[in-house]
Amino acid sequence: MKNTTDSSASFKWSIAAIVIVMACGCRIEAQTNAVSITNTLPVITTNVWIVRPWYREINGQVYDPWQSALWKPIKGMVEVKKVLPDNTYTCQWCERRDVNGPRGTEGEYVVYGKKFVLCHWLSTPPPSIGEQIEFIGEPYAMYIGNTNLDGEVLPVWDCGNVIKSNTVTITTTNYPPQPATTKNL
Repeated sequence: MKNTTDSSASFKWSIAAIVIVMACGCRIEAQTNAVSITNTLPVITTNVWIVRPWYREINGQVYDPWQSALWKPIKGMVEVKKVLPDNTYTCQWCERRDVNGPRGTEGEYVVYGKKFVLCHWLSTPPPSIGEQIEFIGEPYAMYIGNTNLDGEVLPVWDCGNVIKSNTVTITTTNYPPQPATTKNL
């Protein structure tokens, strides 16, 4: 006579093993010789992102200036040399120095440094040509390249556009990247 307890115990163990494998998320499939086909169609994903008031947009990308390693605080004194459209200014680093000369002469003179372009600088009120402004860690700006302005090659720093809505739609795709465009000032 056949022992039914051994076969039912074996059956129970195999059912338990299958349940454990399924609970762990493992898949049991038959091996096939099928060739995998990659998706050659474009895949587009859209998400909505909540924007904080200090976030800035440059060339269609959103940045948090306080967290991004690409953004640097502008510190020091600058003199506005030229006012361009779209809150863009040509500035030059400057430093005031006191003079204690011979025979009690005293005065002050300005030492000028390198020029640069500052884009999207939202200053209230807007600065005028010749105005000297002391920056103490504000604004933050990101280096975006160089431009040829009046025969001079100047570095361009961008403070970014203020994002007017409280959400931004972010679309990602598997399309090949497009070449960057250069902004001429």
